[in-house]
Amino acid sequence: GGYTPAERRAVERKFFGGELDGVVATCALELGVDVGDLDATVHLGYPGSRAALLQQAGRAGRDPCRPSLAVVVLFDSPLDQYLARSGASLINGPVEACALSVSNEKVLRDQLLCAAAEAPLCLESDRSLFVGQRDGVVADAEAGAAFDDAVAGLERCEALKRVSGGTLAARADRAKHSRDVPLRVVDPVNIEVKLNGVVIDTIPYARAFYELYEGAVYLHQARPHLVTKFDLQTNEALVTRMTRCDYHTSSRNHTDVDPVRVLESRGPLKTGVVHVSSKVWGYRKVCKRTFKVLESKTFSLPPLEFET
Repeated sequence: GGYTPAERRAVERKFFGGELDGVVATCALELGVDVGDLDATVHLGYPGSRAALLQQAGRAGRDPCRPSLAVVVLFDSPLDQYLARSGASLINGPVEACALSVSNEKVLRDQLLCAAAEAPLCLESDRSLFVGQRDGVVADAEAGAAFDDAVAGLERCEALKRVSGGTLAARADRAKHSRDVPLRVVDPVNIEVKLNGVVIDTIPYARAFYELYEGAVYLHQARPHLVTKFDLQTNEALVTRMTRCDYHTSSRNHTDVDPVRVLESRGPLKTGVVHVSSKVWGYRKVCKRTFKVLESKTFSLPPLEFET
């Protein structure tokens, strides 16, 4: 665990204002942060794509009159070691294509509303921009159906309204909807972590199943806390501070991936829709010093399910 949103903004203000010479951050620093006079970045491990590395390293060097430095510390993972041994370029060459499911209605609803807030939507001409194309042909009927359902849903709740020429515009009070669409997570629900009734952190719903189950040792700013209650009705986890802790906890879980339908086949390779079901069903207490399993416990949490 780290900081509440208010605490993060305070750290960013001090960083931008020059009170802090440096900051240790997750890769989320690559989103929405513009530090014009940052001199250097240090990256712990290859982030998995050239696009992500360039985005993170781009936090420094915004001033064209000053040199900047990006240091990548490669770890022992197969990909990191391949890059270290092969001498492959980390920054030269094309960046990877962005992959997005255009049939994800939740994503479409938010993006359509953001677009309509900037300029009214013309369904005939704008449809292909949101449904997506492959070789000049609409990708699949499912994406088109998701687009139609998203538009219909936004009209039903009156977030979009018809204006002159049959176009759709965002309602006046939804004009700043983009501020409510997070770039870091898609999960719309957060779990509040509370210590003595005070919120000390917020965790995305799906991640909380792996970190905030009852009995888990939750680290907040490097201090151990014991989770005493995980309530999915109130979306909160209650914790108590631990003065001493010689073990850590590790969740036990399994994930089932079942094909739903095939969208495209190219020889032995297939792309399609799958149903994913993940269930966290227990945890282990592991000694920090010897790595010996001290205790195993089971519990029952609802499965996390989605189609992708």
